[in-house]
Amino acid sequence: MSFHQQFFTLNNGNKIPAIAIIGTGTRWYKNEETDATFSNSLVEQIVYALKLPGIIHIDAAEIYRTYPEVGKALSLTEKPRNEIFLTDKYSTQIKVSDSPAEGLDLALKKMGTDYVDLYLLHSPFVSKEANGFSLEEAWKDMEQLYKSGKAKNIGVSNFAVEDLQRILKVAEVKPQVNQIEFSPFLQNQTPGIYKFCQEHDILLEAYSPLGPLQKKTAQDDSQPFFRIRERVIREIYQI
Repeated sequence: MSFHQQFFTLNNGNKIPAIAIIGTGTRWYKNEETDATFSNSLVEQIVYALKLPGIIHIDAAEIYRTYPEVGKALSLTEKPRNEIFLTDKYSTQIKVSDSPAEGLDLALKKMGTDYVDLYLLHSPFVSKEANGFSLEEAWKDMEQLYKSGKAKNIGVSNFAVEDLQRILKVAEVKPQVNQIEFSPFLQNQTPGIYKFCQEHDILLEAYSPLGPLQKKTAQDDSQPFFRIRERVIREIYQI
């Protein structure tokens, strides 16, 4: 059986898988941000995903504390690096590193790779007072990582319109991606964000797109989304 994978083209011409075969979001494998327990289960899940055809997207982040597991899985796979799309995210909410540049250097070392395919600012909550640098300065750091090749693409996560506007005022390199919670039940995490990203050629990437479906019960069957399921005879996640 042939396999055909679709991609989105980013504003720099690079491509990102449109739908991950298994987007191994590493967020859910540590109970707490400070949990240092090595998760063999996560390694097994990533290794399994990497045996599937196509470009496999691994979603990591400084705050997830799972670089060792991602690195172990990468060392065990036979899949070429150019068939792995690796995302990492820098966070100011935990004191692991002092800047996006330092954060990525540490991440690359722990994961045993020379670059990430996508590097994101995990949130807009950056200030001179709390972090020693502003949001605009953080973005300049991101641009240097992009120019150096350590990050093939750069972007943001959980950014509202006003946060993106601040970055765009100083940007030499526009964010390629804004990763936000997005689903049929949440189509604007913050007011106007979907339209703004479309107008500025910033790809809106969804996290937890199926999450709300797991919380729905039989009483929700009256909602239009669930009625569509009955009409087209598809599973909810396919719709």
